[in-house]
Amino acid sequence: MGQGTPAAQSEQFARELERVFPGAAGHRIGEARFHWPSFEFTKGSYSSYGVGQWTTIGGAEGERVGRLHFAGEHTSSDFQGFMEGGCESGERVAGEILADLGIAPPAAGSA
Repeated sequence: MGQGTPAAQSEQFARELERVFPGAAGHRIGEARFHWPSFEFTKGSYSSYGVGQWTTIGGAEGERVGRLHFAGEHTSSDFQGFMEGGCESGERVAGEILADLGIAPPAAGSA
């Protein structure tokens, strides 16, 4: 991963996926996805546990410390590394703060 161009990585993945799901390559949209770590303007990264971290710190990333709350995709148990994790953890922290203030959270879907 991270070797070669995004287009080459996309082609390789499509070939490998085709072996498991024949016909899948025919449904490609024809564009390669970003490799954030090598993009010169972001040099982004992805969350992933190192050896032994799942059993030693897994689940603690989002635990609050006093009035200090932690949010972000890296604090999500279910969606670590994805935007959904950022949204989920932001909603969790907002709920914690509202609870601290004695304010009931808005009903789901009432934005």
